[in-house]
Amino acid sequence: MKTFVITTSPIEQSISNYFFELGNCLHQLGNKVIIITDKNRPHKLPKPLDENQIFLSWPSYRPTKIKDFVYFYKICKQFKPDCCITQFGATNLVTVVSKLLAIKDVFVYWHTMFKQLTIDNQGNRFKSMVLLIRKRLILKYFTTHILTNSAENKKDLTTNYQIPQEKITVMPYLIKDFFIDLKFGDDRRNELIISFVARLHKSKGQENIINEMPLLVSKIPNIKLFIIGDGPEKNYLEQLIVEKKLKENVVLTGAISQNKLFNYMYQSFAHISASEEEAFGLVNVEALAAGTPIIVNKVGGIKDILIEGINGYAFNPKQQGDLTDKLMILLKGDWIHYSLNARNSFLNNYLISQENLLNQLKTLESIMQNNKALTKQ
Repeated sequence: MKTFVITTSPIEQSISNYFFELGNCLHQLGNKVIIITDKNRPHKLPKPLDENQIFLSWPSYRPTKIKDFVYFYKICKQFKPDCCITQFGATNLVTVVSKLLAIKDVFVYWHTMFKQLTIDNQGNRFKSMVLLIRKRLILKYFTTHILTNSAENKKDLTTNYQIPQEKITVMPYLIKDFFIDLKFGDDRRNELIISFVARLHKSKGQENIINEMPLLVSKIPNIKLFIIGDGPEKNYLEQLIVEKKLKENVVLTGAISQNKLFNYMYQSFAHISASEEEAFGLVNVEALAAGTPIIVNKVGGIKDILIEGINGYAFNPKQQGDLTDKLMILLKGDWIHYSLNARNSFLNNYLISQENLLNQLKTLESIMQNNKALTKQ
């Protein structure tokens, strides 16, 4: 029996659900699993099935303080983990403590493209430089292996963080089938609904899509675009919608519940992603799960998700008319064929199933065995 520590966000979000399921599968295989969640919001920890399944929470809102360091140090001294899997805000703390205690296997799951980090820190070059140096040191010297969600992110880690390719493995998120009880194979084009789920930020491209809408409306007057999410661009986008006279065709929903979000996706005949950069693009996987073809800017990890002409199409958000052309292909073509392809590409590649989880855990075990062999040399 091995002992694993996994740090992630509270359950009920797609990414954290994935790590909880990974932990459940490890536990079912006879391992001890300790999952530590952050305190981003009040949450109830799941009830453990036995003494080999433990759920904990960091002392702080975000695990970056001395008390979190001491807390994790004590956990590691008590349980003596063979492997730690960490991500997001806990990465620095977990990797440093693991290094101090000589934990054999330390995996960091890396989610974000370098370009997106520079976009988020725009205007503060010094901060970006310091963060880059720190991340390079952590990833290069304090981890035994890096897991990531796409081939493009692997390339990005090698280029911008100087991590050898052999130290990086692509292991995409697996998500639950939120649409398992719904019907597939019906034509949704009569609804004329498009969904677009993203944070309202310049890098996500909502402005480009709204600028395209007058052309699309001229061809399809009843078309309706639902832009789902919240963020700093909200007021500007609201003004742009009024300026373009699109109040009947474009709706900013704001932040909504997951159930409502998935309902919009399921009703749509297409889902749009116009991000400048995207390490993975989880919302596109969720759209595929809904049987909704995707029209995407083919950047970053989206390249792994899109199968051109099968489950959707690529477009250039800055090329006027390109989105309209691709949507017209969906409207005039065999939409049910695209929809079923979308659904099947999700089931085959991104569904949290026992088979897919076991395949990923075989990959982890192989990496750990390889690390062990290298240590002995």
